[in-house]
Amino acid sequence: MRRIKRTTAIVTMAVMAVYIHPSLSPIGKAEALSHELYGHGLLYNQYRSRSLSGHDYIKSRDNNDLLRSYIRRTRMETISYFKLNIE
Repeated sequence: MRRIKRTTAIVTMAVMAVYIHPSLSPIGKAEALSHELYGHGLLYNQYRSRSLSGHDYIKSRDNNDLLRSYIRRTRMETISYFKLNIE
């Protein structure tokens, strides 16, 4: 089964563009944006290292613990803000 990539981040000089697939739900779009910008983008901006700001999969586990913690934190924050604004 082929997996469809839902987001793409492109970094060029000081400009970052994130493309999010339009079929995602509003919460899915918010999660994808936070994943790309406040996970990958923030780490890249802080350390200027593609290895620190990218996933490092061995088999099916991401071994980049720093990135995983950033993404988890920002995902939880995004979900809580999203729920506050919906209610």
